[in-house]
Amino acid sequence: MPARNACHFLPVSLFRFVLLASLLGNALFWPALIQAQVRAVSQSAKISSPESFRQTVRKAGLIFDGTVTAVARETGIAGAPLAYRISFQVKQGIRGAQTGSAVTIREWAGLWTGGDTHEPRYRVGERSVLFFYTPRAQGLTSTVGSRGKLAVDRAGRVALPIEWVANDPSVTVHNGASSVTTRSAGSRIPVRVLAEQIRLAEAN
Repeated sequence: MPARNACHFLPVSLFRFVLLASLLGNALFWPALIQAQVRAVSQSAKISSPESFRQTVRKAGLIFDGTVTAVARETGIAGAPLAYRISFQVKQGIRGAQTGSAVTIREWAGLWTGGDTHEPRYRVGERSVLFFYTPRAQGLTSTVGSRGKLAVDRAGRVALPIEWVANDPSVTVHNGASSVTTRSAGSRIPVRVLAEQIRLAEAN
């Protein structure tokens, strides 16, 4: 006598119940599992992202809004560049620099030649909000991550990087008594407003 499947011995109604329960269990279990995995990945990305607003602020030892006044190259043997000396006129000091003062930093020359475009990292006359690491010996430093230098337009506004908006939706624009969350990439806000947000991030 040929072997028969165990389900053939079950009453039809009971078999249908078992099959339906199995299908429902999978339908309920897998979406919940997928959602949990998505949440875990999202939280991990948010914590590990080096580009978030708060992390950039906390890593920076020198933050200011300034205009480049001079760029000089320091050379070594056979004229090979060793470092670049960049001077700024500080329009608004935020951390480690006073408003109205002159600040000079030095960057390793490799930062200037390592990019694909080989474009100068600074030009005389350009204005930016800058986030530098605390300068080491001889004033050597660099901007914090790829968002440590934010261009300021002629109206005194700066565009928020997409990483800051995505990872820090709490970055807000205050207008009098109201508060509006800036969630769109490329939103331009006044430098003074960004300075306020930096100080709030320091407090928190």
